[in-house]
Amino acid sequence: MSCVGSRVKYIGNVYGMFCKEATVIEEYPNFVQIEFDNGIIFDVYKKDIIIIERNDNMAKLEGYKAVAVTKEGYYEKKYSYAIYSDGETYKAGDKIVVSGANKGVLTIEEILTPEECNASITAEVICKVDTSAYDKRVEERKEKAERKKEADKIKKQMDKMITEMDQTKRYEMYASDNPELAEKLKAYKELIGE
Repeated sequence: MSCVGSRVKYIGNVYGMFCKEATVIEEYPNFVQIEFDNGIIFDVYKKDIIIIERNDNMAKLEGYKAVAVTKEGYYEKKYSYAIYSDGETYKAGDKIVVSGANKGVLTIEEILTPEECNASITAEVICKVDTSAYDKRVEERKEKAERKKEADKIKKQMDKMITEMDQTKRYEMYASDNPELAEKLKAYKELIGE
């Protein structure tokens, strides 16, 4: 679905135009050409824009059973997507893929009836995404990193203890062969209370 003609807010800052509004005049796979209200035209990445108002020429969808509301972009703007009867039951918290300019996995914030939604719906939910296996792998990696961090901390403590023990044993070993060193070690131990 094209976003040509849509009003957008630029959230990048490469050109010093942060949060300025513009109109999409060309669309490419990864970027769009936008014209700012002051007439300046730039090519920017799609990830650096938030659609404020979709082009009215896009076909409004009809016949859907519910509406999935998501929050997208830096400012978490709400977007609405049509849910058709596809055998799935959708609920808040489900991860979905949608048609249109957004190609990422989104999370449903709430489900509305078509009557409750006052937005013009021009994109739809393609499918529900089960990310549980991925989420489990991410959690396992976090736990493994935490365990490694704790193990490294314990190893450092053990190394310090061994270094101190080595030092003490070395003094005692050399003191057994050198009476002068033995005398100094005895005085040292008395001073530190050993």
